[in-house]
Formats: sequence, structure tokens, C-alpha cells
Amino acid sequence: MNYRHSFHAGNFADLVKHALVLWLLRARQAKGLVTVFDTHAGAGLYDLTGDGARSKEAEAGVLRLMAADGLPETIAALAAEVRAVNGGASETRLYPGSPLLVARALRKGDAYRGFELNPPVADLLVQALADHPYTDGRAGDGYVEALAGVKSGGGSGPLVLIDPPFERPDDYLRAAETAMDVVRADPKATVAVWTPLKDMETFDGFLRRLSGEVLVAEARLRPLTNPMKMNGCAMVVLNPPAGADQAAQEICDWVAGTLGDAGARAEVWRL
Repeated sequence: MNYRHSFHAGNFADLVKHALVLWLLRARQAKGLVTVFDTHAGAGLYDLTGDGARSKEAEAGVLRLMAADGLPETIAALAAEVRAVNGGASETRLYPGSPLLVARALRKGDAYRGFELNPPVADLLVQALADHPYTDGRAGDGYVEALAGVKSGGGSGPLVLIDPPFERPDDYLRAAETAMDVVRADPKATVAVWTPLKDMETFDGFLRRLSGEVLVAEARLRPLTNPMKMNGCAMVVLNPPAGADQAAQEICDWVAGTLGDAGARAEVWRL
């Protein structure tokens, strides 16, 4: 199974990922200026009515989010951003990826550096960021470029997002190795890695490559009985800031409890 941003924009996994990214960004901003590196930035903005979103997963994800009431604070923050990107309209046609979500929140002195390996998608990334200062979107191997940026002193204690499409057989390995290399290069860095949950053997193999302070936040929409389906997703955070456990639990509880099947569950734990 691979995971292309455009095919799955606005699905349940995006809600988990982006709600926690927003929380992590704001937690980091509360302590000072922040530089964000995004290894697999994607296009930045997605038209949910277009051919690229033909999986229709947004109907079971962001469209249900936008129709829901009584949202917890962490989920409501994402809903507010989605509503703003759509100009406050009742129809949710556009969905913002992490580049645009981060770009909209940057202050003077903050910075966003996003990388995309697919040249046509990199062009879309540049377009999505065109009106946002303090951002830089470009073509490149994000694993290499983000680590190089951290090593060059690109912001003290940066926030690094690793969100591969898992189209390559070495994505789990490279994601884990890059995450560890980042925190070795800058022990104050926070690294957030998104992964699908298909089967526990694959996920456990990924986790065994990590060490240090590691928060694991899982949202399972169904039991892990079919390794060909994305049964859930996880956000794995190295050097999580204070309060991250509670924020992740709130997010995963809402997604699993609202969007999941009868066997859905949320788990937040530390390695």
C-alpha cells in the first residue's frame, strides 16, 4: 500500500496528522521563534472536488469534521483553518496540507522549509506558498534536505515533519533514520513522523529503530486484520513538548470515536 497526498486529502489520517501538527507548532511558538522543516510537503492545497481526490475519503473525514458540533479544542483548531481556507463558505471544497497550515501560522522570524521530490507537485507547492512570507517550497529529497538544514543551524530546536507517501520500500527505514539523525544533530529538535497502521509487525519494526523520548499516538479505525488496508494511523513524536500526550489523546479519541468502526480505539503511549 502506498499513500499519495492528493488521493487521500482530508481523510481521517490527515485529521490526526494536521491537528497534532498545529498543536506542536503552537507549543513551539509559545517558547520563541521556530523553523519548520517538512520532508514530504506535497502540493500544499487540495481541491476535494478534483480528480486527484477521487478516492472520496474526504467524505468520511474532513466533511464529517466540518459538520460536527462540540469539537474538542485541538480538533476545533483544525476545523477553523479549513473553514478559513474555504473563505468561510459552508461548502468544504479545499483542504490545506501541512505547508499551508504552517504558513498561515508563521510570524516574523519564523520560517517554513518544505521539500517535494515529485517536480510537478513541487511546482504546486511553490504556487500554494506564493502569498506567504517566511516560506520556501522547493523540489528535493526531503530526508536529505531537512537534515542538512538542521545541521547547518537552520533554527534552534526546529520542528521537523516527516510524512512520506510510503511508495518506496525504504520509507520506514529512512523516516526512522532521519528522525534519529535530526535529534542527534540538534537535541532540542522536535520530530513528528506520520505512519499508516496496517499491521503491527511493520509498525513495531519502525519503532524499534527509535530511542530517546518518543510519544506514540495511534488512531485505529478498525482492527489490524487486513494488512492491505490502512486500518489506522500513528503520529510518532521525538522530543515531544509538555502537554503533547494530552493533546494527542484528545485528537486520537475524537477521530477513532467519531469516524471509526465498532472496533476503533485510540492509544497514546511512550516508548
